[in-house]
Amino acid sequence: MSKIENLMKCGLVQHTPVYKNTTLTSEPQKSITVAVYDPCSEYYLLAYLNSETVQKAIHVKPTNLPYVWHPCNHTITNSWSQDDIDLILWRLGLGGPGDGDMIKNMNLTVEKSWRQWFSGGEVGGFIEEYKGNFTFATVRAACHSVAIDQPVRAFTIFTSFIRNTPLPSTL
Repeated sequence: MSKIENLMKCGLVQHTPVYKNTTLTSEPQKSITVAVYDPCSEYYLLAYLNSETVQKAIHVKPTNLPYVWHPCNHTITNSWSQDDIDLILWRLGLGGPGDGDMIKNMNLTVEKSWRQWFSGGEVGGFIEEYKGNFTFATVRAACHSVAIDQPVRAFTIFTSFIRNTPLPSTL
């Protein structure tokens, strides 16, 4: 099936973010170019992550909810009020929504300080390791959707997590 047929099958076209690396499949001709970015990739990801086999493999607790997992599940989000969220954050001792506040309030002991980790022959991001087998990792040049913005780096983190191995610390 061609890229165009895949696009038609999805029934929608999503614009690629301006910071997204894309490769054209051919030189521009008249007014049509087709990017390698597949706008249906979220559909494929949802089907994959909702698979019982995959959920067992990544140690996700199955639920009996009447709907499937979705990264932006409005059924759940719409049932929460800001008061609920503020109360939970307050009980957890999280003064703000930032990851730095979260880590600080967990009172973890640093085992290995900030350093680079590598993926695809370059710096993938930075990590700091804490006692108790907890690693905080950032992904370089990624925004909210890491798997879309930096798929190789996301896969490196995912593989490291599944195999319970450290992120690569050398090239």
